[in-house]
Amino acid sequence: MNPLHPLKVLLFLPVIFFGLTSTAKANTNADFPADTLLLNVNTAEQRLVGKCLMLLSARYNVDIAKSEVTQARAWYNPNIVYLQSLYDPTSGTWLDNNPSSGQVDVQVSQMLSIAGRHINAVRLAEIDVKRNQLSFDDLSLALKFEMYNDLADLYEAQQIDEVYDSELAALDQVISAAQQELKLGATAGNDVIRLKAERQSTITDRLANLNFIETMEAQLRVLLGFRQNSWLKIEKIPMPNGYVPILDTLIIASGKRPDVQLASTNVNWNAQNLKLQKSQGAPDLIVGTEYDRRSSYVNNLWTVNAGIDIPIFNRNQGNIRAAKFALTQSQFDDTLQQQNAQSEVVSAYGQFLRIREVRDSVNIQPGVISGNGTDKKGSYSEDIDLLFTNIIDNYSHRRISLIEFLDQLRTYEDARRGIIALDSDYFRAAQQLNYVTGIQIIK
Repeated sequence: MNPLHPLKVLLFLPVIFFGLTSTAKANTNADFPADTLLLNVNTAEQRLVGKCLMLLSARYNVDIAKSEVTQARAWYNPNIVYLQSLYDPTSGTWLDNNPSSGQVDVQVSQMLSIAGRHINAVRLAEIDVKRNQLSFDDLSLALKFEMYNDLADLYEAQQIDEVYDSELAALDQVISAAQQELKLGATAGNDVIRLKAERQSTITDRLANLNFIETMEAQLRVLLGFRQNSWLKIEKIPMPNGYVPILDTLIIASGKRPDVQLASTNVNWNAQNLKLQKSQGAPDLIVGTEYDRRSSYVNNLWTVNAGIDIPIFNRNQGNIRAAKFALTQSQFDDTLQQQNAQSEVVSAYGQFLRIREVRDSVNIQPGVISGNGTDKKGSYSEDIDLLFTNIIDNYSHRRISLIEFLDQLRTYEDARRGIIALDSDYFRAAQQLNYVTGIQIIK
């Protein structure tokens, strides 16, 4: 069979490549399992509060601390001792309770804390309730920040996967058409190999991205209490409005952060513990009364008694000294925590302003080809999408070479990934600033 004339082959090329653009666009959304759950930021926030096992578990620390306050308020139980003769060998009587012959001794005593030990222990337990509440608030804030980062990471990876899906759909069509051309003698085998190599490289990159998606989904399933056999599809994450107060306001607000308040509360706890240790240097006082029938120098003897340890050797001096050191240490830690918080605010503030400036400079660019002289202004993002469409169309009609096709395809991938990453970084920077400030500054 004689090969087709080169001119006839060229006539067939647009037909071979026909439908590449529409097919690529039809495959821009990656396939997700049937049991995939759509997840947005609001739903994630609700599930974090109600389904996160780490938070649900940590909340009991507050209840435990409150129970310890109840225990600290409890007084010592009174002590009672009852003594009676078991056997009287003179009369041969067992358990003789006769008032005229039986011997009975009853002692009642009560231990009393002096020097304010009881009230100091109660106050220390009450401060511990506040410490546990602040620890819970700090954990809640940290997990919320982690959730926002995971959502942004997963959303970015899923968006990138759609980019890979579009590229692979286009490359599959181009390779299929090139193989047909190869049979007709209209293209070189090396070109087909280069196209397949590009496809293999894209598949490898996509595999790494899919593995990252699996990791992020696993983290969110545990964090938000989803079933382990469910998959998550993140809806579009909301972009911050961009407004941010002046830096001095944020630095002042950071003083209300749970971890900063916890450091200050630790100082109060150690100061109260020092008072408790000093009060424990004073021994407990034991007071009581005793009734003795027929075992003392007179019958039916009533006595009162009091007892106290003499603090000669043990005055709790070691614990008092340790409490003083702990108080000084907590004061340094408090100052350090405030400095760390303020430094984090300054750093996060600068990062947010920079990423906002870069993102605005990209989004403000008018479209070069998306407007195309019409009333529509277009945008840089729309230009990138049109670039991808034009790449396929231009190569199908041989307006560009294979080298130019691959170069422009990589340009599209880098540009589209850059836009996706810029939005995700902007969202993360806003949540970072909210986190280090301790309140939702940016919405």
